[in-house]
Amino acid sequence: MCVLLKKLAAEANNCADKIGGLVAKFWVAKAEDVESIPAPAPANQKVITDDIVMKAGKTFTEWNFQKDTGKVYSSSVGAEGSLSFEDMIDFIFPTATKDALEQTFFNANTELIAIVKKRNGQTVIVGSLDLPAYFSEIKADGGLKGADPDNIACKLKALSGKGYKIYEGVIPLAA
Repeated sequence: MCVLLKKLAAEANNCADKIGGLVAKFWVAKAEDVESIPAPAPANQKVITDDIVMKAGKTFTEWNFQKDTGKVYSSSVGAEGSLSFEDMIDFIFPTATKDALEQTFFNANTELIAIVKKRNGQTVIVGSLDLPAYFSEIKADGGLKGADPDNIACKLKALSGKGYKIYEGVIPLAA
């Protein structure tokens, strides 16, 4: 039995870079607060290696969400021969707190840039200055029964040419 458990643990460690989902926080800025997002490195058009530049006094804000509810993904859209992508982040605020309501409802029609960190350590950007992210779905739910969660389920969505970009720069959290 111990040998089997050790073997399973070793196999799990070999798959560590394939863990799904997001860490339980991500970072959001209003697009109007971002001065520039660097172009991807010429050698790899999916990777941004330089830092995002913010306007004076502006930063990204950390948003926390319910563990194991966040995911980032790209989905192809459009007709054959002219496909583009929609990049999306799904997440749930565990309770409809004042902060959660402010972060969602007050930003409902706001152009946003989001940076998310996947559990495998890879950081990606959803949204750009040309094609920012928007909330495409906000569902605040108090539930029907006492055991039902009081939460806010959200989806941020941005159009992109070739899917979200990997971000290796510093996340601007201080002005």
